[in-house]
Amino acid sequence: LGEASTDDAMMASDSDKNDNDEAADAETQLQTVRNDLQSARAELQAAKERATTYQTMASTNEKALADLTKVTDEYKKTQSKEMEQLKSELERVKKENSTK
Repeated sequence: LGEASTDDAMMASDSDKNDNDEAADAETQLQTVRNDLQSARAELQAAKERATTYQTMASTNEKALADLTKVTDEYKKTQSKEMEQLKSELERVKKENSTK
């Protein structure tokens, strides 16, 4: 009878040891998952910040392009008017010279 209770005690001890090992493994896995989640959250926040930065840059560049296009169009109009004036002046001078 003494041997049976010793065997039972050893089996119970082994069972407790296995339960403790499983609990420790589960705790380790849980901590790993928590760390991974924290890293993923940090990466998501960084990605959101980069996206906001890129959106701001895109908006700024679109405005700059619109401004440049407006200035270019105004310059073309000004140059076209000036060219027409110079052509008119040239024609006038040619007529004056041809009548002399």
